[in-house]
Amino acid sequence: MSLRTRLVGTVVGLLLAGLVLTGGATFGALVDWRESHSDNLLRLAAGQITTVLSTGTAAPGSRQPALEQAVAETSAMWRLLAEHGDVPAFFQVRDGAGRVRETVAFGPGPALPDELPPDSRPDGELFRTVTGPPAPWQQQPVTWRIRLAPLAAGSSDLVLVGQRATVSDELVARIRNVLLGTGIAVLAGLVALSAVLVRRELRPLDDIGATAAAIGAGDLTRRVGSPGGDTEIGRLGRALNAMLGQLEQAFDQRRRSEERLRRFVADASHELRTPVATIRGYAELFRRGAAQRPDDLADAMHRIEAEATRMGEMVDELLLLARLDQGRPLEREPVDIGAIADEAVRAAAAVEPDRAIDLRIDGDTVVLGDAARLRQVLGNLLGNVRAHTPAGAPAQVLVTGTADSVRIAVVDNGPGLPPDERGRVFERFYQAPRAETANEHDGHGGTGLGLAIVAAVAKAHDGTVEASAADGGGCRFTIHLPRPAVAPP
Repeated sequence: MSLRTRLVGTVVGLLLAGLVLTGGATFGALVDWRESHSDNLLRLAAGQITTVLSTGTAAPGSRQPALEQAVAETSAMWRLLAEHGDVPAFFQVRDGAGRVRETVAFGPGPALPDELPPDSRPDGELFRTVTGPPAPWQQQPVTWRIRLAPLAAGSSDLVLVGQRATVSDELVARIRNVLLGTGIAVLAGLVALSAVLVRRELRPLDDIGATAAAIGAGDLTRRVGSPGGDTEIGRLGRALNAMLGQLEQAFDQRRRSEERLRRFVADASHELRTPVATIRGYAELFRRGAAQRPDDLADAMHRIEAEATRMGEMVDELLLLARLDQGRPLEREPVDIGAIADEAVRAAAAVEPDRAIDLRIDGDTVVLGDAARLRQVLGNLLGNVRAHTPAGAPAQVLVTGTADSVRIAVVDNGPGLPPDERGRVFERFYQAPRAETANEHDGHGGTGLGLAIVAAVAKAHDGTVEASAADGGGCRFTIHLPRPAVAPP
């Protein structure tokens, strides 16, 4: 059985119980009121008859029985009402043995025995409900409400007064029918309304089920639609959306990690193939007799050593990029970019004494970062100058500190980069066409990972890097690193 059916059934059951209890209490109160009202009328009528009979106020010498005299003054209107059950219509006096002495009745009376049994001879008043034959205009037997009491204190005679319950029975029957009819109608309406309301309120659960099924099929982008309100279903929907967001993020992180792993393996296998082949070739040359030729042997050993060094550098750089791709946190300490730039320029001058590198530092250049990685960034940029500009071509390193960032610019006077290649130079293993440099003469080119490392380290420091054309030709690489809100001392 579905939850919707159980809820509707529960609501209907509670409504039915409430209607039964309310209707039963109302009907019971009405029946009690009817009997109490009839008993009061019987008591008043009996009191009047008892007064007349006990005081002997009937006309002396009259041949008319005393009971008839007591009710002789009854008007025609009374008789009409009595016959229809609105007022008492049956009067009787019985002796101490319960036998009838006198009877006055307006229409057929109740069915009573000629002699009352001992248990029906009360010391006080006694009320009973009995039946009697129907009136000429009626089809069903008539219910009577009778009162039986002693004629006077200490008297053994009994006075019996009865009233037809026709009107009150019809009233009770009508009210009973109204209660049943309205109860059924109200119950049917509430069943339909509760079914509609339950269906509407539980519709978000259907959406949650459909969303869960779609997610199970692999669509992690699905969400529960608009779970508003501070209801249980609304809170469930929001919690489910939050959980789905975390799941999607976790799966996305796993997917990116797998992509990074595949890219690392593909890059390493592709780029290491060349130096491995070179080493294998020179080893084959050595096996074929280069050992007997000293010049060829020295050249082969030099080439093998160079390729092995290049392989080691490439593996180190690939591992660094893999760690940066995984988002591993870097060291965060105050670093003076100006001092690092000065060290990098001095190191570059030691490698190429003939190349003039102009260093300019302006403002406070302290940031929070990893000194070793930032030093590697400047080393890679200056190494890019050596690899892609003619030997001896001057370069500039500009470090500028502002209120919210530190800008590092490395400007060369080489051939520059075409606009369509400026965005690609930060891709892994991408190498733009180079001018003839000292590196070409020793046959040892770069790994194609230097600028990719620059971009990855800048991103790890929440910074950016871009390539643009320098004034007067050449290329300009600019890095923006954010500064802390309060500069460290």
